Amino acid sequence: MEDVDFSNPTAVDDDDDDDDEEAGGQGDEAQTVEEDVRYEAYTPRVVKIKGMKRHPSDAVENGTLATVAPPAVTYALKLAEERPKVVKEGRLSDLQLEFVTYACQRHDEDLASGARAGFFLGDGAGMGKGRQLAGLILENVLQGRKKHIWVSTNIDLHEDAARDLGDVGVDEVSVFQLPARQKTVIKQDAGVLFCTYSGLSKGCSAKSIERGTPARLDQIVAWCGGEDFDGCLLFDEAHRAKNLISEVPGTETAAGKAVFEIQKLLPRARVVYCSATAVSEPRNYGYMTRLGLWGPRSPFPTCEADGDENSMHAVKNFIKLAELRGVGAMEMCALHLKREGALLCRTLSYTGAAFDVVEATLSPEQIAQYDKAAQLWQILHTRCESKLAKMATIAEHSEDEDGSLARAYREARQSYHSSLWGGHQRFFRSLITGFKVPTLVKLARAALDDGKCVVIGLQSTGEA
Repeated sequence: MEDVDFSNPTAVDDDDDDDDEEAGGQGDEAQTVEEDVRYEAYTPRVVKIKGMKRHPSDAVENGTLATVAPPAVTYALKLAEERPKVVKEGRLSDLQLEFVTYACQRHDEDLASGARAGFFLGDGAGMGKGRQLAGLILENVLQGRKKHIWVSTNIDLHEDAARDLGDVGVDEVSVFQLPARQKTVIKQDAGVLFCTYSGLSKGCSAKSIERGTPARLDQIVAWCGGEDFDGCLLFDEAHRAKNLISEVPGTETAAGKAVFEIQKLLPRARVVYCSATAVSEPRNYGYMTRLGLWGPRSPFPTCEADGDENSMHAVKNFIKLAELRGVGAMEMCALHLKREGALLCRTLSYTGAAFDVVEATLSPEQIAQYDKAAQLWQILHTRCESKLAKMATIAEHSEDEDGSLARAYREARQSYHSSLWGGHQRFFRSLITGFKVPTLVKLARAALDDGKCVVIGLQSTGEA
């Protein structure tokens, strides 16, 4: 591992920065130089497997990342030997096989604390992230590991996980969901346990802890067999856990806490963070404890004598230093992770792509449905305002010496406005998106008939 001082990625002193600012201009008169993001065509540089097929679409990589070569390959895929059809039939493309290779190679390494090192898959939409995770499970199943955990955003996605596992030929284990009851013992001796972030985090919130609610983590860890578990721990759409460290104390999400805790409880698990939008600012790295960015012998070592990557002090120290150094530090983190074989971040190429805005004309039925929905929200608003007016009258004319009724009214009104207009926006956004579906289906079918591959991005989620 190369020694890199991430606390000063530009290798200059703060005094030098001050001199540059004085020389470069004063205040608003200083010029701002904007650079276009450059992308380079991407093909696997190092991973070469006999018979592997090209990815169906061309891919590109950020130009800065492209300046760094990945490490040499030391891991030999067992699936290439025992399941050659997966390679020769293109069930996993060259780009997808590259991920499985580097993820397995990374999982053979340990952090200074003894925890197994993890991998970050930051591919964009259309790269087949679910298929890649299925390929990783296949490789581990062939290595004799029969228990795995797949965490995602929606319970319905377990069908997609089952489809991807079937497409790559995983016959030895099946996908099953987390039981409905928290105290139920999971009876499956093997398989892929599929759960959502909300399910994983039950019992992790402050209120749940106060009430003594049993944590789902205990149920899952018990099925895994404890800290010796060495199966895959896959965080699909991992950005759901990004608010482990919040700017406002006390607003950290239960999902972030749950992801952080389960990695502590399963130190030998083979962790993969998978998301196209995982890291937009340093604090989003907070839950990614297995990347080795902080802790002993890392770019951001902890100040605690017995601290490791699970030290919240070390996490916050990393965030503080990275934020001080700005975009340069974030780029250095990404370059370092790729060089260590801990990161892949590819996306579909838009070379030769055309952009067109298609109008989805509303049918008479859709127009009528919209009008009825608007009328319903008007009725709801009128009735809620009437109820609030009655509450205001009661609060105004009652003997409220301690002001409790007035406070209750103010809180109710604030909560009402927040809930009403938040629900109003979500409702009409979903309704209008739904109105577009018939036109979208026609366009998609026409493209499929023309031999094209269709990638659909859902509004506001980035989920494809």
